[in-house]
Amino acid sequence: MPTYQEIVDGALRQLGVLGAGSSATAEETSDAVDALIDWLDQQSMHGLMQAERSVRKHTFTEGKLNYSVGATGDRDIGLDLPAELHELLYRRTFDTDGRPLDQVSYSALTRYRDSDATEPYLFVIEKSEPAMLRLDAKPIVGDELTVVGGTWMTPARAEITDYTAPTNFSRGYRRALVLNLALELADAYGVVPTKNLTRRAGDAMETLRATNIEPFTVEFDRALLANHPRAFR
Repeated sequence: MPTYQEIVDGALRQLGVLGAGSSATAEETSDAVDALIDWLDQQSMHGLMQAERSVRKHTFTEGKLNYSVGATGDRDIGLDLPAELHELLYRRTFDTDGRPLDQVSYSALTRYRDSDATEPYLFVIEKSEPAMLRLDAKPIVGDELTVVGGTWMTPARAEITDYTAPTNFSRGYRRALVLNLALELADAYGVVPTKNLTRRAGDAMETLRATNIEPFTVEFDRALLANHPRAFR
């Protein structure tokens, strides 16, 4: 697997600002890794660079309408949200499989909220800090929530300290990372990318997008809302 140093050096060679056999300085590498992670985070959020799907589970220990979500700090649900949320599944303790909750607007959630209902059907996710999960009904203690989504491509920036250690990028990613990082760094080095570099970077991205897992698209159908158990008649 390539190291961050190899990816950065390769990108700078593509721009013609680093000679063969040379390596970027520690400061240049750190700045370039920052740019790479920012770019990868954007791609991950849109499901464009995700080679894996994460499945995480939480068992409810209290029934509330609103839950804070996050892996750090004092959170109601101790899970990091995935880069791109595909679906939430709700499973009663006596059920074998979970059923998907429907993502709706905040106004729709407010309209159909019922604190006396026995299980939720609708949800809203607020990607704040901490993230908030809002439900239309209180879960039953012991019931289970499954969060399905696409993974982030890199660890948190603070966790990346050794640029010479192998990364966790799958085989086949190096070319796309090198070429697209070169485009990201071009302005900082006062370089105008050539048409050939731009074309090759785009081709490399299309190849990865075609081979990655197709992301889920969960769309809420208004017709379903009419059949919601607590819909107004």
